[in-house]
Amino acid sequence: MTTPIVPVLPETAPFSEDQRSWLNGFFAGLLGTDTGNAAVSPMTPATDAPTGDVEDDDDDHPWHDAAMPMDERMALAEGRPLKSKMMAAMAQLDCGACGYVCQSYSAAIASGEEKNLTLCQPGGKDTARKLKELIKTADLTIEGKTPSASKNPENAVNTGIFDRKNPFPAPLLAATRLNAVGSSKDTRYVSVDIMHSGLSYKAGDALGVYPENCYALVNDILSLLHASGGEIAMYRNQLIRELDIIKPTDELLELMQANATDQADKDKLAKLLAEETVENLPVEPQVIDLLLFFENIKLTVKDFVGTLLPMSPRLYSISSSPKAYPDEVHLTVGVVEYEMAGRKRKGVASTYLGQRVHQHQPVRVFIQPSHGFAPPSDTNKPMIMVGPGTGIAPFRAFLQDRKADGAVGKNWLFFGDQHEATDFLYRDELEQYVADGMLNKLTTAFSRDSDEKVYVQHRMLQHATELWEWLNDGGHFYVCGDAKRMAKDVDDALHQIIAQQGQMSDDDARAYVKQMSADGRYQRDVY
Repeated sequence: MTTPIVPVLPETAPFSEDQRSWLNGFFAGLLGTDTGNAAVSPMTPATDAPTGDVEDDDDDHPWHDAAMPMDERMALAEGRPLKSKMMAAMAQLDCGACGYVCQSYSAAIASGEEKNLTLCQPGGKDTARKLKELIKTADLTIEGKTPSASKNPENAVNTGIFDRKNPFPAPLLAATRLNAVGSSKDTRYVSVDIMHSGLSYKAGDALGVYPENCYALVNDILSLLHASGGEIAMYRNQLIRELDIIKPTDELLELMQANATDQADKDKLAKLLAEETVENLPVEPQVIDLLLFFENIKLTVKDFVGTLLPMSPRLYSISSSPKAYPDEVHLTVGVVEYEMAGRKRKGVASTYLGQRVHQHQPVRVFIQPSHGFAPPSDTNKPMIMVGPGTGIAPFRAFLQDRKADGAVGKNWLFFGDQHEATDFLYRDELEQYVADGMLNKLTTAFSRDSDEKVYVQHRMLQHATELWEWLNDGGHFYVCGDAKRMAKDVDDALHQIIAQQGQMSDDDARAYVKQMSADGRYQRDVY
């Protein structure tokens, strides 16, 4: 049987790079000679792991403190059941980014219900590494990395209720660039339509988004795997919509090691499995890096796909209030693109929302309720918000909420970015709030507009006296943004202000902040 010639669209065709890549892949799959009419890819159910030592423990979790270093948290969990040790390894923010809170995520892993050890975004590699170590120490095997129906939105049973397992196909309304010409950033105002979905949300909630992988990257991976036309037809859509093709798993490294014929390759893969660096590979190599670097190792597409984790949804702080926009959800998305090891890298979800989805095209979404992150229930209370960059997102929603409620409590926003001329996100809206008296204070910090870099925590210290007055008046303090640097610096500044202005010892200032948290007056949405 003669293999048909597969057409390839020329570079001059009137399509974008992604559109051309998609069409080329489509034609390759359509004209494949194996199983070109295969519409559904085979799915291997996840294998339940042994439960191990997961007896119930009490509700005492002394390590549940985001400011506590991991080694101290692990020491406090010593001698506890496995799920408690796993909880101690997490970031302790209960941010919901993993689809759980810290306690329920750890219990799900320990029971074998959850197979993905990399969902704790604030904890990052440190948490994933510790979880893997605990799994090995407890002699638990996390198997079955291929997505099961319960974790895969494509195979979820449609119950008529839209949620994480059954996302709603929300039409895209807009993906407008917020930065002015000349900015080094690409931040998008993204809006999706949830009318007739039955979904409802509150200010402070997040929107879960199941993105799609870059078509060109999927095509490159299939090419490096020497996929046939039938394999392209069978697996391409799965690789685009269902699987994580960025982060390599240990199972992929082990598969490559088992198929390596060169001892030097086996040794390099052993180093990667031991989390050591390999010369001429990025410190944190992606799947494509491994396939390019170990190009002599032959893998079948089926075996390769079986090592991948399911696509995880990305959570974005909602930047609209349902009281102002009941049928829409707005997001503030920073598009991530950078060069590494001679290759352009793209943030999966941010470039999907900002560049690859067209108007009216459906985006699979669900509402992730916040865990207490919300405007003050008492509309008379002052509200202090610290949200640099895309951290502005929930506070735009908070202000819309307070305006709709006719709240009389004072509002103060600290906003920062690189340049005032190009990166003052939602400037017109915020300045109108100031003019209307809705936003009592708008304090900005543009770090690249002067020789000395000034950030939001510096502005807080400059306004320490007034900030302390707002706190003493029952003010609620909110932070949204980067957990590792900004949120830590803001927390340090808050403690310093309370100690100095309140004439307290460091211990008393820490106790004051802890009480603020207990009272719901200090809330963080960090990632």
